[in-house]
Amino acid sequence: DEGAAASISAALAAFAQLPANAVCADCGEAGAAPDWVVMPYGALVCIECSGIHRSLGVHISKVRR
Repeated sequence: DEGAAASISAALAAFAQLPANAVCADCGEAGAAPDWVVMPYGALVCIECSGIHRSLGVHISKVRR
């Protein structure tokens, strides 16, 4: 359903704009654009930290962009 998808996208965009989400949840780097999400926690991480999560394997950690 397109309406539900648009609603989810809007909610995620608002979540990403919260001040606490301006830095990577793992390394704390402010300039590292945290645009990856650690599932199922919803923590925003930078590209470098997302690579670490991916290297752990999906049975330990999963990330999505």
